[in-house]
Amino acid sequence: MLDQAPARDSSLLDRAAVLDEPGAADFPQTGSPEGPSPEEIQEPVLLQLDRVVTGLITVVPLALVGLAAWQLQRARDFINVNLAHDLSIAEIAHECGLSSGYFARAFKRSTGVPPYLWLTKMRVERAKELLKDPCCELADIALLCGFVDQSHFTRVFSRSEGYSPGRWRRLQRL
Repeated sequence: MLDQAPARDSSLLDRAAVLDEPGAADFPQTGSPEGPSPEEIQEPVLLQLDRVVTGLITVVPLALVGLAAWQLQRARDFINVNLAHDLSIAEIAHECGLSSGYFARAFKRSTGVPPYLWLTKMRVERAKELLKDPCCELADIALLCGFVDQSHFTRVFSRSEGYSPGRWRRLQRL
């Protein structure tokens, strides 16, 4: 017969993980292999709950947290450097080390607008800079700013600024 490894007591491992958490010192440690009884754990749990309710501990749901400052800066820089490319939210999220869904929600919470609208706004701002140079053709500006073509550029720019790119350019010269 083969020798079998002794069975591991997973409750010991679970208790060890809990004891590493902040506030774990409030929880009783027992020598019992079954772990603490419900009565032994009730008081520390109520103590932690009281701390949350009275505001001594702040619990912030992850859904309410925006991007960290470094993540927001990295996303902005990545967008600005890659404006001419067909960027996806997945690429920007990957740059920040986040999933697409979480990134989109956190970005909106941090900036007030979804990433797609931010990207569009940055493209229009870059186009406005390029429109100040009378030598640049509208079709070239469209491609340099990441628009599919001049028609797409004109639609987006007009919706954003209230004027077509050509008219906006003429108004800037006055």
